[in-house]
Amino acid sequence: MSRPTGVTVLGFLQLAGGVSTVLLGLVFLQGPAAVEKWGLPPFVTNMGAAGGTALIVAGVLNLVVGWGLLKLWGWARTLMLVLTALSLAGSALGILLGGVMHEPLGTDVLRLLVFMIDALIVWYLLRPECKRAFTPPAPGPPPTAGEPQV
Repeated sequence: MSRPTGVTVLGFLQLAGGVSTVLLGLVFLQGPAAVEKWGLPPFVTNMGAAGGTALIVAGVLNLVVGWGLLKLWGWARTLMLVLTALSLAGSALGILLGGVMHEPLGTDVLRLLVFMIDALIVWYLLRPECKRAFTPPAPGPPPTAGEPQV
């Protein structure tokens, strides 16, 4: 079966996100001065080498999932569903706690946008035609046009 367009888009987005996350992690490993040049807030600058390492690991995970999606490997679809569901839960919790923490409205709007995108990804990956694309073909020769199906 050919790869659905949506899976191709998700795969390339995962690859792009992975590359950018690894690059950001490498900047973190260069030290606080390199991170400050990006104009990031001080609490981010203080993450140091541990933060850089965590970003690199997350970036590599994104790269692996993106590659797996493009290759239509079933584990990549499952892992993408798990990661997206975790992000969905985090966005929901952030929206619920946003009023309690007195954050700016823009933060809640951003979380709502992430929540909607994550929900759309989960919905798409659970669709029957998407599941079918990740299902390996049955063993044996393909049936011919004249043979009855068993």
